[in-house]
Amino acid sequence: MTMPDRDNTAREYLGKLLDQHRLGASESDISDAVRDFLVRTGIAGDEREIVTETRPAPDSRHKVDLYLRNTYIEFKRSIMVGGIIDPAAIAQLDGYILENAQAGNGIRNGILTDGRNYLKRTVGDHARAVNPKAGHRIFDRAEQGIRLYEYLYEIIDTNAADLSPAPENLIAHFGQESEVFRTATAILYESHGQNRDHPTVAVKRKLWRELLQVAIGQNSVDDSPAHDWLYVRHTYLTALVGLIVQAHFQIDIARYAESDSANLLNGEILRQHTGLKGITEADLFAWPLETGAHSY
Repeated sequence: MTMPDRDNTAREYLGKLLDQHRLGASESDISDAVRDFLVRTGIAGDEREIVTETRPAPDSRHKVDLYLRNTYIEFKRSIMVGGIIDPAAIAQLDGYILENAQAGNGIRNGILTDGRNYLKRTVGDHARAVNPKAGHRIFDRAEQGIRLYEYLYEIIDTNAADLSPAPENLIAHFGQESEVFRTATAILYESHGQNRDHPTVAVKRKLWRELLQVAIGQNSVDDSPAHDWLYVRHTYLTALVGLIVQAHFQIDIARYAESDSANLLNGEILRQHTGLKGITEADLFAWPLETGAHSY
């Protein structure tokens, strides 16, 4: 689908979705309109990819409204209460994501929506204080259709094979304003906070700190929690570069991320495919392999 075609399609189907919202349609009708948007704009390949009324865990008593690849979507007639997103609805979605994570499944993200208002939640958000205003996005005009498409595209695990490795694409899809960056660093930050006293994690952090002090000054960084975020961002960038290198060698990183994420990050997959060593390997930023954060 060309960009003008996608823009027109997204505009048309967001218009239909907003009509449902304005009419006070049922959750089912809003769900149908969102499903049409996902299929018609190409985020979902076809209707068969979308699963409705699915359990977040085999023994769960709950059912999630819609599931597509790595994302749950939960619908309400309105998610707003007193000018903010309903905290009870947020807690409901967070519970589904947590149940799924505890069952060892791969659903990382959730979206709460009434067709006009959207809130993205991800693994680990349940453990943080809920700010019902944070991350609230509003798409209330048909002209914003392409913006809704971009928003959903960033969250849902969509095939990006047709994107060129241009700087603007790297910034848009992996930079600090991207959903990938926010999700990945949130998971890493929580995992590091829970494991910063783990012996090997602490050693890697110490060596990182000492190398930075040599490079940019003795007082540049210390071992306080204030610099956890810098270490997490450095970890994210190192992993990202390693994955880009392996993708350049035509390695199916998406497949290995699902089946063998540890060896994908420590360089073993690259060695098996190319014989190359020392390009991406277990180093100061391999601590997620020891805390389990790599499995998300």
